[in-house]
Amino acid sequence: MNAALNAHGYKQRDQAIYKAFQGAAGLAPPDGFPGTHTMTVLQSVLQSAGIPIANVHVYPWHSAPGTSGYDGQNAPTLAEWQG
Repeated sequence: MNAALNAHGYKQRDQAIYKAFQGAAGLAPPDGFPGTHTMTVLQSVLQSAGIPIANVHVYPWHSAPGTSGYDGQNAPTLAEWQG
């Protein structure tokens, strides 16, 4: 997951990687959206191995009702996510 984030940031095509990490880390249910909790766990795992976490913005992945949430604040922009 960290390698994918380092390579190109958050991408929808990497959701299987995000889900696999979430499942392996015991985060339930794995949803494929690397929010604050997922990224905190990833950082902890990497830190214990002496590996720096990818330099990406950590998003909460929450959206207000009636919005997509892909606004660059709650989640990456839709263009970034789908690009």
